Amino acid sequence: MKKRIIATIVTLSLAIALIFIAFPKEVSSEDLPLKTHDFSTKDLAMETYDFFVEEGFSSEQATSIAAMIKYSSNFDSSATSYDGNFYGLCQWGHQRLDNLKSFVEENGKDVSDFETQLQFLASELSSSNSNYQLISYNGYSPIDWETADDIRTSTESLIWTFYRPGPDIGTVLIEKQIEWAKSFEKEVNQSQKGIPV
Repeated sequence: MKKRIIATIVTLSLAIALIFIAFPKEVSSEDLPLKTHDFSTKDLAMETYDFFVEEGFSSEQATSIAAMIKYSSNFDSSATSYDGNFYGLCQWGHQRLDNLKSFVEENGKDVSDFETQLQFLASELSSSNSNYQLISYNGYSPIDWETADDIRTSTESLIWTFYRPGPDIGTVLIEKQIEWAKSFEKEVNQSQKGIPV
């Protein structure tokens, strides 16, 4: 009887071990490698921030842009929506996706090129460019984003004037982006002081 109990326990232990081997932990999007880059989303967030600051955007604007991209595509420049209608860092669709494709063709780049998509986004956020996309919506105007001097105002006004989501979705989305943006702002400040992040 003891041998049968021991054999049963050993068999069950092996079965449980095989289950854990066959079914690894759930993988999140953070764990998956990006298709266009071999470095982390933290690196891509910092690259995005640096790009927009060099383009003349304020620190708050660059941070809110990084937050917007984080929640649109997790910095994956080849991200495609489930229905295949939206693409890239900002999930461009319809006429805006056509504009992106024309922009990359004019620059001789691939549509999934990370930096080219950042350049295209900069053109959409610059009032002097023909690709300019900010409009007044839900109580926010492009001026609110252009003059924002804090993360909350910058993020809120960018989402409302650039993406223009439905009010219920927008409110939830904005709070998540503000939380991430504030955390990222601390990383930016530490890196500028030479403190490892």
